[in-house]
Amino acid sequence: MRFAEQFKPFLIRRIIYPIHGIVSGRPILRRAEELEKTQWLAARELEELQWKKLNMLLDRVRRDVPYYEELFKRHGIGARAVQSPEDLRKIPVLRKKDIRASGRAMISKKSSPRDLKKTSTSGSTGENIFFYQDRNCRAYFLGNMLRQRRWMGVEPGEREVMIWGSAFDLDVAERITGRLKAYFANLSYISAYGLNDNTMAARIAILRKLRPPLITGYASALYVFARYMLDHDIRDIRPRAVISSAEMLYGPQRAIIEQAFGCRVFDRYGSREFGTIAHECEHGGRHLTMERLFVEVAREEDRQWGVEPGELIITDLDNFGMPMIRYCIGDMGTLEESAKYCPCGRGLALMKEVSGRSFDLVRTPSGSLLPGTFWTILTKAVPGIVQFQLVQKTLNEIELRICTDDTFPFDGKDGLRRIIEEHCGPGMNVEIKQVDHIAPGKTGKFRYVISEIGPATTEKVETP
Repeated sequence: MRFAEQFKPFLIRRIIYPIHGIVSGRPILRRAEELEKTQWLAARELEELQWKKLNMLLDRVRRDVPYYEELFKRHGIGARAVQSPEDLRKIPVLRKKDIRASGRAMISKKSSPRDLKKTSTSGSTGENIFFYQDRNCRAYFLGNMLRQRRWMGVEPGEREVMIWGSAFDLDVAERITGRLKAYFANLSYISAYGLNDNTMAARIAILRKLRPPLITGYASALYVFARYMLDHDIRDIRPRAVISSAEMLYGPQRAIIEQAFGCRVFDRYGSREFGTIAHECEHGGRHLTMERLFVEVAREEDRQWGVEPGELIITDLDNFGMPMIRYCIGDMGTLEESAKYCPCGRGLALMKEVSGRSFDLVRTPSGSLLPGTFWTILTKAVPGIVQFQLVQKTLNEIELRICTDDTFPFDGKDGLRRIIEEHCGPGMNVEIKQVDHIAPGKTGKFRYVISEIGPATTEKVETP
């Protein structure tokens, strides 16, 4: 049995992936090898590659995609109208409501149904949409994931365990086809739902049995596993790498997870729409997937483009089946300045941080907005807060839920309330609750900042 498990990665790389590429029309390994080479190009060469692919995409969509044919005509965007990043901003931002309203007008007239894979977003912000990806896009999507495995010392075909809670993923894994795909990908799932002392022992036993070189999970779920392992002195689960994905990873969480699993944690930022957008390398640089994505940060007029926090706007350079050009993903982020390079030597640009969803900004009675980073900095400033969740119930009412340990000061709540009221201004009612547990949402993910009063714009973001 052990020999079979050792032989399986070789079988997957040498036989299953090549056959799958021929049958499906998605040459994943070939795309991974291509990306292995392009990552070492100089930054300028990668930018030229991006721009070449972007122009090819724009040329095709203006002819083949009804939505963009009409959009470009309406805004006077001709064949040679987009020659620079500044020109690109002439194309209106694509939002989820636009995709829902446009329907099949966003699908290329040149694509056949068998070339398209239908999928959907997780709906964690209440804005679930369905969209399509063509075979070329999927090959790059998956090939990029194989490339990034190698950044962590994990070869294609080696076992991965996902501590996951997405209803979509777990539902697929229960079907016969889902089980087959998971088997041939050497992928196993552990549910991120219902993590408590009564269920953890069985899930730890699965990790012990599988001994995966790679464990991927939500930051919150990985943190629960790590705390359990440290509390019960469990030291025999030693993967080569751990990936934190789908949620923001905070410094104290990273430290605990690395201590428990005895390896490095790699932070991955991605989405259903685009796959991996940015991924940490072995030197800690969070590299953008430049070869297949063009990432912008929406700016305010008085700020420098790109290096200030703003809405992330992303263009998929490989999806010709249902192009998503200048798509507002709903997250806030910051890019590193172009002059900054990673010691790893890759020319791929760097993302400084993802600071939270634009949906989950807190609006104050005075009309200003507080980003998610405000609350993470605030709760880190007070000792003893191990987890938090901020809920804005009305424009004048917020509730801060905190889980604390013995180091939380006696007057900690008063200090928190004083700082919050100072930044929110008059008219904000602040309630602070100490709780034993903060449950994840319906998808299994934690949302650290939740607005129940609807989406906020990013026109006036107050940064503390």
